[in-house]
Amino acid sequence: MDAQQQYDPARLEECVSRLGDFSHARFLENRDIYQSLLDRVCDFAGTEHGQIYAYDDETELLTFLAASESCVVRCPLPADRHLPLSATGHWTDCLRDKRVLCYEPYIPTRATHEPPSGWRNLVGIPLLLDGARGGLIIIGDPLATTPSFLEDLNYFVDRAYSIAHGHEAALKREELGIVRGYYESSPLKVLIDMLTAIGEAVEIRDLYTANHQKNVAMICGHIADQLGLGEFRKAGLIAGASIHDIGKLSVPVELLTKPGKLLTPEWLLIQEHSATGGSIMHDLSMPWPI
Repeated sequence: MDAQQQYDPARLEECVSRLGDFSHARFLENRDIYQSLLDRVCDFAGTEHGQIYAYDDETELLTFLAASESCVVRCPLPADRHLPLSATGHWTDCLRDKRVLCYEPYIPTRATHEPPSGWRNLVGIPLLLDGARGGLIIIGDPLATTPSFLEDLNYFVDRAYSIAHGHEAALKREELGIVRGYYESSPLKVLIDMLTAIGEAVEIRDLYTANHQKNVAMICGHIADQLGLGEFRKAGLIAGASIHDIGKLSVPVELLTKPGKLLTPEWLLIQEHSATGGSIMHDLSMPWPI
């Protein structure tokens, strides 16, 4: 059967219905969002060959985002992930005209970055949001290239890209929230959190006394509350308790974890950890005498 006759228009409704899973998916990185978008477009188009790029209108630069496995093997991806629109050959018109372009048969130009020969046909779909150009998807050898198929493909890409853009915006809001939370945090809290992390790194080496510094810090906090010392002095006690064993970094882990009784030289070496800790902290500018 001819490839042009294999497209069933019911495929559009079926694939659009599955976009609900895409809407509710959870992503940690932009690349994962756009890899998923590309995979869904390739699935709709019945092909394993696809690439996706972001586009910046101001600089006219394309940035590589993701590719199907077959394209990673067959296509020369830009080493620095960025390339000017003028170096994309056929796809310059696709983005500038904001329209789907199909090349059948596909014949490579002399552009710096283009898929190699060997494809029967290639289709470029611009990624548009409210008329603004956001990127480009290129797929090779789709199951059809009829006008009705290309129209449905463009519709599907528009729906899927809108969802992907929403995920990207959510990630940006989340990142801004983390940054804003950092800057809005009390400087004392940030400092104590850092010191606590350092203290935990020390305890990783000494499983026998694991959580010891954290427990001492908690007790110091309760004592400060009972004495009515105030938040600043309480923070100082917690900070000091959180790293009071930092000098153990100079003690061989074999001694820290040695079963049985320590020899006298070993015991003397461990006793030096207090002085070592004092030397480590001596030149730091701290709001408390730690």
